This record gives sequence, structure tokens and C-alpha cells, in this order.
Amino acid sequence: YWPEFAQAGKEGITVRHVMTHTSGLAMDTSRSDIDWMDWGRVTDALASMEPDHEPGALMQYHAFTFGWLVAEIAARVTGQTFETLFNREVRQPLGLHDTYYAIPREDANTLNRVISVKTGREFNDPALPSKMDGLLLLEVSFPAGSCITTANDLAKFYDAIVANPDADDHDIPDGNEAHVVDPSQEDEWLSAKTRRLIYDTHAETFDLDESRFARFGLGVAFADHQSNRMAAPPGSTAFGHGGLGTCVAWGDPEHGVSVAILTDTALPESINHKRHNRVSAAVRRELGLPTGELAEL
Repeated sequence: YWPEFAQAGKEGITVRHVMTHTSGLAMDTSRSDIDWMDWGRVTDALASMEPDHEPGALMQYHAFTFGWLVAEIAARVTGQTFETLFNREVRQPLGLHDTYYAIPREDANTLNRVISVKTGREFNDPALPSKMDGLLLLEVSFPAGSCITTANDLAKFYDAIVANPDADDHDIPDGNEAHVVDPSQEDEWLSAKTRRLIYDTHAETFDLDESRFARFGLGVAFADHQSNRMAAPPGSTAFGHGGLGTCVAWGDPEHGVSVAILTDTALPESINHKRHNRVSAAVRRELGLPTGELAEL
């Protein structure tokens, strides 16, 4: 899909490696902040990078690079820009009316509704609010970090992934495979087969960031360790993600539940992890779901 990417030891990297954070392209510390605002400069840099380890051997969270890698692959496959694809394939079909990666400057009403990020005491990057304001004002589409949304939209997005977890696919007479979950839901966003593919374990290896073994589905992280930010018990198929020390969202396919918790203040991860764990545990108890260990406050 991306011919110039196949250099510097990356010839064997697959889409699955990228989706499971095992490609070895976790970060590039040689780039300045201004570089990250130029899509062509970023993708050229990614194409020329050398992986830090053999693809698939280890897991390391691709905090910034994941967004560009996935977005550029999708753009190469379709010939469409990331913004066009996101609006056509995600935002419009799911009705995510309050979700953006870049807000046009002339849309003053939407810009005025955006709540600025703040930082709490001891947060490691006190310049974060000005960086996020810069992305917003300069209309920079930054797939791994510029998403602006609401809790309702984010929960709706997760719900589209966890919906109908027990539905079966059916074969049709000509031998092709049809992914019909329910005759009344033929316009569903993802087929049951695709959702099951997401929930399968596609990588289970040592996580360099967490210094433990971890599991990844297809683009989603599971949380077997205790206590986790989803308050999920060991072996759960619940998956989720946190962002910038402020927010967390998760889905539990086994129970058909989706949760989004957004705040406006970035805290050190040691504190943020605990608050997400405790709030998620409260949600789980309220819904009668099994709960993992609670973090000590």
C-alpha cells in the first residue's frame, strides 16, 4: 500500500503489526513540534525510520505514530485524505455530530464550545494547553491527539463496536459470506465478523512501556492487569483507551456496555489511572457488571 515505507528494515511490517503497536516505530524524538504539523513531512519521516526492534517481537505504545501510520495506510488504499475518510466512514454514518479532528476557523459557534485543557499540579508537560490550543487554532489534523468530541459521541462510537456481540454470520448459497446480524439491522456499521476480529487477541507479548506482558486486539487494548483503568476483571474482553492524562473510554462486548469519561484537567498518570479505575468501578457496580481490583487512592 505504501511502497516508499518498505525501507530501513521495515519491509516485513504488516498492517497487523501497526494495529497492535508491535511495528517497532513507537516514537521519533528527533522531530520538532513544527514537524508534527506537516502531514507530508511526518509521513516522509515515518517512511525513512528504522524500527527499534524486530516487528512483532515486542509491544510499545505508538503514542503519536499510530495515528499517522493508520491514517496514511487508509489514505493510500482509498486515495482519499484522512479527514475525508473519517467524515465519510465514521462521523456521518454514526451521527457523531460533535466530533472533529480539525474545526474550520470560520465555524465560530463550534470553536466557542470547545473547553480548553488544563493541567493539574505535577503534570509532566505544563505547555500542553498551549500546544492543544495551537492545534485547534491552526486547524491541524493530528490523528493521535487532536480529536475533539463529547462523552455522548465517544460512547456512541464504542457502542458501534460492541453492539450485538453474540450475533452469528450466515453463509449464502453462492458460497460468498454474508455478515447478517439481524434482518432489521442490515445497515449496521460493522459486521459481526469484523467485531469478532477486533476482539480476538492479535498480539500477546512483552510491553516495553508497562514492563509486563500485554494483549492487543485489532487496534484495541485489553486490560488483564490489576487494577486497570476500566476496572475490568482478568480475562475480560473489555477494551479501551485513555488520552492525555484526562479521559478514558471503554467497551465491554460481553455485556454490551460502552462508557466514556471525559475531564478537562490533565493529571500525572499515577493519579489519572487511579481516578479512572475508581470511576469505572462505580459505573460497573451500578450496572451490575463484574469488577476487577480497585486502585488504592
